Amino acid sequence: MFASMVMAAALFFTVGGIFMKLSEGLTKFWPTVIVFALFVIGTALQTLAMKREDLAVTYLWVVGLESILAFGVLLFSESC
Repeated sequence: MFASMVMAAALFFTVGGIFMKLSEGLTKFWPTVIVFALFVIGTALQTLAMKREDLAVTYLWVVGLESILAFGVLLFSESC
């Protein structure tokens, strides 16, 4: 259960980051709404995962998975 919540939280944060890029500085309405919705869901999942594990462990897993899942280089032709 812990692993699935951490994985889902990282995925929601990653997709939220993609929509943050698409919102062009939070100036486009619908991508901005989606950013906040995905980040709230990701935060809720991470909080639920922290009921079973320490903050340091949970945070490191979420941030680590989020960095692995980051697709900016592929989707937006960004430099590494």
